[in-house]
Amino acid sequence: MVPPMASTMARIFNAEQIYRLVWNESSPVDLRMVPVHISNLRKRSNRILPAPDIS
Repeated sequence: MVPPMASTMARIFNAEQIYRLVWNESSPVDLRMVPVHISNLRKRSNRILPAPDIS
């Protein structure tokens, strides 16, 4: 089974949509945790595979 977000790679999700898809809850307690988790994932992924230089 493909996760809903993986099957729509070109789509942009807002924080509430991400919360509902990831935590499977209808009413977010604190939407600030979505950007915090995304930031942590970006830091980890940049350690593994650095972002390309686009300049």
